Amino acid sequence: MLLDSEHEVRPRVSEMVVAIKDVQFQARRHARLGGGGDEYLTPVGGDLERGSVYGQGKRGSKMPNCVTRMGALRLSNGQQCEKGYQKTALGYVYGDIRIPLGGIVDCKGRKARDRFGKPKGAVANDNTPPTVGSNPSACRGAFPFDDPVAIASEAVDVRSSVTPETAAILDLALHAANLRQVGEHLGFLGKTAERRGKAALLAACAELDEVLAA
Repeated sequence: MLLDSEHEVRPRVSEMVVAIKDVQFQARRHARLGGGGDEYLTPVGGDLERGSVYGQGKRGSKMPNCVTRMGALRLSNGQQCEKGYQKTALGYVYGDIRIPLGGIVDCKGRKARDRFGKPKGAVANDNTPPTVGSNPSACRGAFPFDDPVAIASEAVDVRSSVTPETAAILDLALHAANLRQVGEHLGFLGKTAERRGKAALLAACAELDEVLAA
């Protein structure tokens, strides 16, 4: 079956370019016997921070300090972890996975992520001939590839990015029968409860939209 779903990688290249705009880089050349090593850019100044490598000093290690932040990009010193599945002798276990030295931890406070999402175009019906009743944007065999772990992790991040009051209103709106119930939860009655409930929900949605657009 053909997997044809959107591949979401955050932060995007454009986001990283903006995040490191105040960092100064300098071209350096890899050491190579006889010269002619490849050039690469290394951060040398501006808006950046350095820190010790995790485990530095143990067993006589003399590793130099590493870059832990470039602008709005926070980088791993080898100690930070992310959640995920690991294959063990007992099977796949969900837990902490160490982010490699120099790996992106977050950008502007939002965790880095790499996942497949909704299908590109319409999901085609494999039982239908290619030229019959098929959406032109569909790819035969396309299907959504939702990652429940990534979705749950993102939900936690989003919840922590809004105020507790906003989170409470949004949670209530999922189960409330109408706007009046939202307003009554806030302590109002009658028509006032309906108006205040609507205003509170609109404000909560606006804050959520702002977080999701960041």
